[in-house]
Order: sequence, then structure tokens, then C-alpha cells
Amino acid sequence: MNEGRNELIVIAILGIVDVMAVWFGYNELATNISSGLIGFIGGKAVVSRS
Repeated sequence: MNEGRNELIVIAILGIVDVMAVWFGYNELATNISSGLIGFIGGKAVVSRS
């Protein structure tokens, strides 16, 4: 139960940091954070289906 909550907190924080990176003009950092988030979420979906 606690593991899912921790994952949501990490996703929320990385989403906020991603928006802040775009806001402050760090576009390369925002791209890296976004691709990492997509990979993390996609990996969790694949693991949960198995």
C-alpha cells in the first residue's frame, strides 16, 4: 500500500520539477525528466500486467 503512495509522490514531484524546468528555460532538462517519467510509468504498466 505504501509503495504505491510513494510512487505517486515521486511522479508528482517530478512533474512539478518538469514544469519548473520549462518555466526557467531548462528545456534539455525538461526533456530528460519527461522521457524518464514516461519510461517509469510505462515500465510500471508492463510490470503490473505480468
